[in-house]
Amino acid sequence: MAETRYDGIPCEDFTLFKQAIIKLRKVDDFVVQRLNTAIPTDTFKHQESVSVKQDKCAGFHKELGAAYSGRVGAIENCIKIAEAKVDSLRAARSKDRDNSLLAEEISEKQGNLRMMQNELNYERVIQERSMKVFKERCDSFDAPGV
Repeated sequence: MAETRYDGIPCEDFTLFKQAIIKLRKVDDFVVQRLNTAIPTDTFKHQESVSVKQDKCAGFHKELGAAYSGRVGAIENCIKIAEAKVDSLRAARSKDRDNSLLAEEISEKQGNLRMMQNELNYERVIQERSMKVFKERCDSFDAPGV
């Protein structure tokens, strides 16, 4: 049977999966606050050198990138696990057409699969929003993918 967890993300239970993903998204929830704390606004720009700002932007960009790749990897892995589960249930159902419990379980697992796929789309929206804020505050920072 396929692994049901990925880096601590439970894949079998959508509620637990969603709770774990929400915890991993904390870095994005506080992007504006953290950037405001770490990088001075234009009013206070003269108090900090450009290289210090670049270093802070680089560190924050690296942190965001690691968070993004970890979350996307976890979501994609859970999607693969859910797809494998649906496929195995369909195979079992094809052998036992009269089993209504299998039909119900297939329907439930397909629903979970769709919700996980939606989370992947939502992840892209969150990343775009966070990177927009990042680009506004770290306007002179030049990194791949920014």
